[in-house]
Amino acid sequence: MNNIGNEDEVRFLYETAQPSIACQICSQDLTKLSVVDRNTHYDKHFNDQPQAIPQPMAGPSRTTNVSKAVDKVKSVIRNPKRFVEKDGLWHPAKGPSPPDNCTPGFIPLLKKSLIRSHARGWTQKAYLCHESAVLMKVESWDRGWGCGYRNFLMACASLCTQQQQPVYFALLEEPIPPGVRNLQRWIESAWDLGFDEEGASQLNHKLIGTSKWIGTAELFVAFISRGIPCNLVDFSLGKSNIEPLIDWIVKYFSEGIQQTAKQSTVTQALSGASPIIVTEKLPIVLQHAGHSRTVVGFERGAKGQINLLMFDPSSKFIPHEIRNAALKLAGFAQSTPTQPPSNFFNQVRQQANHIRYDKKRKSPDEPRYDQAKRPKGSGPHDAIVIDDDDETPQASKPVTVRGKNENEVDNLNPTNILKLFRVSAKSLSRKDKYQILYFPLTDPLTDSQRLSRRVVTSQKIC
Repeated sequence: MNNIGNEDEVRFLYETAQPSIACQICSQDLTKLSVVDRNTHYDKHFNDQPQAIPQPMAGPSRTTNVSKAVDKVKSVIRNPKRFVEKDGLWHPAKGPSPPDNCTPGFIPLLKKSLIRSHARGWTQKAYLCHESAVLMKVESWDRGWGCGYRNFLMACASLCTQQQQPVYFALLEEPIPPGVRNLQRWIESAWDLGFDEEGASQLNHKLIGTSKWIGTAELFVAFISRGIPCNLVDFSLGKSNIEPLIDWIVKYFSEGIQQTAKQSTVTQALSGASPIIVTEKLPIVLQHAGHSRTVVGFERGAKGQINLLMFDPSSKFIPHEIRNAALKLAGFAQSTPTQPPSNFFNQVRQQANHIRYDKKRKSPDEPRYDQAKRPKGSGPHDAIVIDDDDETPQASKPVTVRGKNENEVDNLNPTNILKLFRVSAKSLSRKDKYQILYFPLTDPLTDSQRLSRRVVTSQKIC
């Protein structure tokens, strides 16, 4: 690590990994297998045909639908060029219909859920980021390597819609707008200007068109090269010593809010006194070895425990009714249950839940289509398991509908919503190294300032 003018600023060397090939059904690492062996591996998944539950004579068979979906999976897996890359940035100003993997409105939905959790005595206080934050998930074509890119797009969506620095919008859109593949172009262009020479060398100066993993260091390079100020913060934590990371995030989202509440107006004072506060802060990107997520706020529980609230690009399936509630709060048309999901691998798993498979499986550990498994190792899905805080009560029944005209958002169980995004300190303590990328929302960088930050540096907290 090299000091750059300030002893708190240090050189951060981000670990990169060579791209791997993972089975799209069971997530086993197939990198070292030949093409023939890979095909053999997939054949093992598909050779045993599922047995159908007896169906009424009228209407199509579920088994037929699943078989067709399985055939489609096989075809695409063996012909990867047939994947359709739906790339680009969507944000609320682009309306009218968000893509299937993008959902605005989750911050207002989290606010409503946290207010109801507070009323039940489960939440003391919570702070959330800018309300326009959008959840973006990886799709079939970037699954296994796209988490860093999707975090980048979530940051871009917030940067485009915030009002403190509207000039950021032009910096993001020209000359090349944000996108998964376009981010690769951004980074290679920055390398050509001398940004992050060490990182460029580690990635062999080649990123465009590849599935190489990237992290917060590469995002730093991309944003700084565009003149958008951002900073990195480095944490090297001892075993179970997660407090410095938690304290930093709590301070980031809550700092300045109480000062604002003491100022001029009654509205500001009431805002500061509210148990659930939506701030003007932008989300932050949180990186640990092999995975990154976007932090959109935090919650203090009934006993003082802190849960972070995160958007995970590779998170589990969001229930249809919860996504629709978020879309409604954001002012967008709701999707329909019959709308084909963008990731048809999920469709196969969902349909497979309605059938029983051949009992000739050799062992209970043999993969099934309805069991989504994360690959082991240091890949992008080597993520912390997101579990509910042990001290958080779990509601056993959904909230009772109070009237025909009751807002459907209020009919949802707040615990079912919050558990999709809560990450406890206990879960976070399973890793000992983290890095944060955040945006101070200061004036755009001048050309000389951009070039002066070509070396990737971070503030080391511990």
